Amino acid sequence: MKLIHYKEGNYPSQADPYLIKANDGYFYMYVTGVDAVHAFRSKELCGEYEDIGAVFSVENGKEYWAPSVTYIDGKYYMYGSRVGVTPEYPTHWGKQHGFDVYISEDLENWEKIPSVFEKPDDFWATENYWAPEVHYYNGKFYMFAS
Repeated sequence: MKLIHYKEGNYPSQADPYLIKANDGYFYMYVTGVDAVHAFRSKELCGEYEDIGAVFSVENGKEYWAPSVTYIDGKYYMYGSRVGVTPEYPTHWGKQHGFDVYISEDLENWEKIPSVFEKPDDFWATENYWAPEVHYYNGKFYMFAS
């Protein structure tokens, strides 16, 4: 096994990396950035990754964490944790609000659609749930989170 490693300063954050091999032959890596979700790509899994930059940012970039990407019927879907940073909870550790999804056809331009999950009152957690990952299986979508 080879660790994909980058020198400090090569990109803004190393948190929550997610890799996917796309139809264009590139491996794309998405990370939680301090100001946005950032993307990198490489022709080789363990090759040199090109910094594509911020694929999108949200108000207070720390509010969108742990992106994961899946490909379904010609489109890519990026799921992530939406964290409400407030004076009471000034970091991503704390109250959560739900999971969002962005859609892309090229892995570089993303469009937000309405939330895919809002925490119901009887949900098992009120804090620190994140990293949603969605799989499409036998005509249904399944979401897993920690």
